[in-house]
Amino acid sequence: MSKTSNQDFLGIYINILEELRENGKIFSQQNPELAPYLDLSYRKSNDPETERLIESFAYMFAQVEHKSLMAQNDYSINFIQNIFPELISPLPALTILKLIPEKNSFNKEKNTTTIPKNTLFTALNQNNIQCKFSSIHEMIISCLTINKSHYIDSNNSSQNIYSNRRAFVLNLETIQPLELQSNNSIDMPVYIDSDFYSTISIYDAIFSSDKPIYITVDDEETPIVLSRNNITFKFNFDSLYNSDNIIYPLFDFINCYQKYFFFNINLKFNKNIKNKIRIVIPIEEKFDNLSKIGNDFLQSNCIPVSNHFESKMIPIKANKDKDEYLLRVEGESEVDILNIYSIKAYDSDSGESYLLPEYHNQKKTTILKNSKDIYNDFCWASRRNFTNTVKESGSFYVKIFFNNQNVNFDNVVWPDYLFPLGNCTNGIEANYIKPYTEFNCRNNNILLSKVYSLFVPKYSNRPLKHFGNIEILKLLYRVNQEIVSKKIINDSEFEKILEYITTKGNPVRALIKQILHNSNGFKAEESVNKSIWKNQVYFVPEISYKLNFSKKDGIPRGALFFINFLNSYFNFIRDFNLSISFKAELI
Repeated sequence: MSKTSNQDFLGIYINILEELRENGKIFSQQNPELAPYLDLSYRKSNDPETERLIESFAYMFAQVEHKSLMAQNDYSINFIQNIFPELISPLPALTILKLIPEKNSFNKEKNTTTIPKNTLFTALNQNNIQCKFSSIHEMIISCLTINKSHYIDSNNSSQNIYSNRRAFVLNLETIQPLELQSNNSIDMPVYIDSDFYSTISIYDAIFSSDKPIYITVDDEETPIVLSRNNITFKFNFDSLYNSDNIIYPLFDFINCYQKYFFFNINLKFNKNIKNKIRIVIPIEEKFDNLSKIGNDFLQSNCIPVSNHFESKMIPIKANKDKDEYLLRVEGESEVDILNIYSIKAYDSDSGESYLLPEYHNQKKTTILKNSKDIYNDFCWASRRNFTNTVKESGSFYVKIFFNNQNVNFDNVVWPDYLFPLGNCTNGIEANYIKPYTEFNCRNNNILLSKVYSLFVPKYSNRPLKHFGNIEILKLLYRVNQEIVSKKIINDSEFEKILEYITTKGNPVRALIKQILHNSNGFKAEESVNKSIWKNQVYFVPEISYKLNFSKKDGIPRGALFFINFLNSYFNFIRDFNLSISFKAELI
């Protein structure tokens, strides 16, 4: 029995023991002639045999209730695993890597390079243990790099910010001369590298203004003026588990918030750049609290990476009489299994292995028939179990099914060995990676002179605990259905969801709750908008949700960050027949 199970069982036992004594008191008071000595609520019996009987009954009833509760919670945990596995899995440590490309990565025809999703990076922690990280999504690296960034107040600086009171100024250098054209623009992702609340303030300052941006090339004095629309936010909803769950983007946004601190600058103009460019991003005068953010708070050529990686499991000797198998990682310590990618069945007669389909994804995945028919009716399923383990992440089990009822099970030829391949994390070790630790890129096609981390990766335990998840499951289902039907859930339910899908101390959860508490709630306005698609005109219903704030207090910090996410989120899940938008409004 695990440490958690022991604690839970002890609580149940104590409650039942107290209940037996209290019930004995009531029965004794109601029937003094039949049970004059049964009132033991305020004293223990002098007879040890009586105490032994009471404690034995309490122990027996506690065992029954505890096992029943464990079975019920196992059901909810395994149900949640199939619809929302992230909730019961450890949260892999995430960090942002700064990439410095080699000069020969670019040429006249190629001024950017792409880092594919799942590109592997490695680093040694303070204990000299290797930690593996994978890029979360595809990212563009350009030959332009931000050399310096700073906040300018015209009252305290002589720098030219073109009749604006306040602005962010970026000084960029190019690794090689650039020839930009309108049809050959550069999209440059920029990462906001600061503490959480400073980052939110910078984000709000950038996206609360519609003033144009100014660009000067090399030593030219006349600026190129670009529309503010050339600055866009970057939200990417790739799932670690390829999950179809519609609440996943909300989970990802709150738990992996550092990867959302990117915005994109589109450099679209006709100009040759020899050495450098200067970008001025004006901001509104109300943002007068940014003077302490320092310099170099904006970084180029950065990529979010997560401490998850492919790893082989210890091979399993298959046995048709065994119900399920415990999975362990091959040759690794302090490694947690996040999920299982695949399982291959090995046939000793032919020496070949065959990929088995996953039971819950057979309809979603096209399975190629094995050349050997005997394994075509096998499939597998996995589950996470938190009983009989002292590991916070629980134990991972896999079960093999024979899925053909027309064949006599006794005549089935069983695989000799099973070879599982999993997605794993060693997040506890990743916590010991210092800021600015050097990383190695394991893709030889990407030419990088240096790679280092910007902050300490932070590993977290699973958001959901083992007990009390039936109500959570019901709420997740209802909220999922309401989001699908494009309804807005009430604030209290939304806050409950935030608590269920995050761990304590999450800053984005605290930020959203604060924003909701300072608002008067969402107000919906319905309309019909004209939309053109493939040269045809359509009239599409639109719901505009306004998050109202009082004019006296103004729009709170972080509201734009939250609103931009909601717009991207609902645009990601919307269908063609309905348009949804969000905005913050003062009343």
